[in-house]
Amino acid sequence: MTMAAQRPPKPAFKSLQYFLNRSAVLAQYRQLLRITKPLERDVRRDVRQQIRASYEMYRHVEDETQASNLLRQGKEQVKHVSDLVDSAVARQRLVEETAQAKAKASVVVSSTSKATWTDAASGEDDDDQEDVRGRLGTGWPWKKDAPAKKLELDGVRRR
Repeated sequence: MTMAAQRPPKPAFKSLQYFLNRSAVLAQYRQLLRITKPLERDVRRDVRQQIRASYEMYRHVEDETQASNLLRQGKEQVKHVSDLVDSAVARQRLVEETAQAKAKASVVVSSTSKATWTDAASGEDDDDQEDVRGRLGTGWPWKKDAPAKKLELDGVRRR
């Protein structure tokens, strides 16, 4: 047996589709790296290592149909990673905002109930101060002297 009989000859040049797939894969890889940029350093490094390993696994694929299928799967992964990064960034912002809010909220709470509702201990005549915690109204509704209003349901049909 000669070598020519064992395997079919390779084409001297690669097809146009090969180069189109290659450029699309490189663009997709760069896009994934850009998407992971807002993550924290350690997390970003781990995610990028996983991305690189998954691309290296299929580095030598030359079949055009398999490459296009892998590109399609990669497109779905880009959406998935983008959503995950967006949620992680939102979580980071939430943690940072709560830390900043705790740092800013250096309100001294006294033993009186009035001090928990306003930003400073005040006299009985200061009703125009706002609630520090954003609550509406004053006092508990069940401690009011006025009786609760009853609804008139005379004209309403019941089921």
